[in-house]
Amino acid sequence: MSVAEVAEHIAGPAPWVALDQAVAQMGETPTAGALAGVAWLAVQGGAPVVPVAVLGTRRTGEPMGHVPGFRRRLVIEFGAPVDPQPADSARESLRLTADLVAAALARHVAESAARHGVTLPGDGPGPTV
Repeated sequence: MSVAEVAEHIAGPAPWVALDQAVAQMGETPTAGALAGVAWLAVQGGAPVVPVAVLGTRRTGEPMGHVPGFRRRLVIEFGAPVDPQPADSARESLRLTADLVAAALARHVAESAARHGVTLPGDGPGPTV
């Protein structure tokens, strides 16, 4: 999704929810709480979720709250919106939406990292600052 497309979507009347991997990910897997909350917002508001890859903020061994140094190369890339999934029950709709968002976010981060040549940290989240 280009910056112009994101700007057009943000400026439009429709609500949306953005989710980046730092909020949703602890180590290699997204946290259930963050995804459940995002799925709930999407389903309740009828808003698509926009996966956001924020790359280059942390290297292997650096804590999660580390502030990147001056001139460190950062990449922020917006993915394609993920629509909330209808189902027979609210619980099933939340589960389907959360699963779809988790898969879309993981795929978007991996593809963005490969496209921009950014190496993802090889360790878990580590301590926070």
